[in-house]
Amino acid sequence: MKLYRRDDDEELLLLRTVTWRVLETAVEPENLAAALQSVLAEVDDFRTVQAVATAAFRRDVRLGAAITRLCKGLGISLEIIDQRAEARLLRAAVSSSGKGSDLDAINVGGGSIQIISGDGSEHLLLFGISDLNKRFGLAGPVKERRVQECQDFVVGELPAWLDEFWYTGGERTYLEHFGVPLSGLWCARSDFEAFADDLATWTGDRLRSRSPYDDGWMTGAVASNCIVLAGLKRNDLNKFAPADLNISHGVHKSAVPVT
Repeated sequence: MKLYRRDDDEELLLLRTVTWRVLETAVEPENLAAALQSVLAEVDDFRTVQAVATAAFRRDVRLGAAITRLCKGLGISLEIIDQRAEARLLRAAVSSSGKGSDLDAINVGGGSIQIISGDGSEHLLLFGISDLNKRFGLAGPVKERRVQECQDFVVGELPAWLDEFWYTGGERTYLEHFGVPLSGLWCARSDFEAFADDLATWTGDRLRSRSPYDDGWMTGAVASNCIVLAGLKRNDLNKFAPADLNISHGVHKSAVPVT
């Protein structure tokens, strides 16, 4: 969960991140309420909040009903959106970014992945970081992580047309936090590969302690790195563009309805 605020210049500022891999753990509605309250702790008027829920709440009807009840009770406007809406919002976020707006883009969540091309194509995948963690043991002990197998699997699921791409969802802050070299928009494949290979050997405790966001965010880092590497390998690309954009920026910028 992420909370953003519009500033006086109508830009989005990230205020709070609470990472909870809903699809990897047993979740009760009361736990969901506690997580939501934690995210909204600094909000004075819930009626000013526009909430968008994605794959976890699409895939688990019980959770979708629970978040709907919670938001209604708090006076929060909520949309549980489908993947095509996520892709439209991703396109709106990228198109408003200025430089690199013609690049392809990959947006990854816990339970789905949206890929869009600069010329309007879409490729929607029905799995995400939580699924890769479970299938390939990527959040488990180092020796049990099947990193190469995961990369090979994702390569086979990516579209043939994939070219140089944005990788969204806080990636730029993540790479800057760990000192990965960046040049303008770009991160070189060789630099990212060296970083990802090293990080795949870190224990869970070390990952959590080094997070640029909350400690739970890093439980998806190895899986996320696998997706980036798969994107680079799909058509032998030499670089990609890490971005802090996500669908929240699309909600903010887009006049396209999210339902």
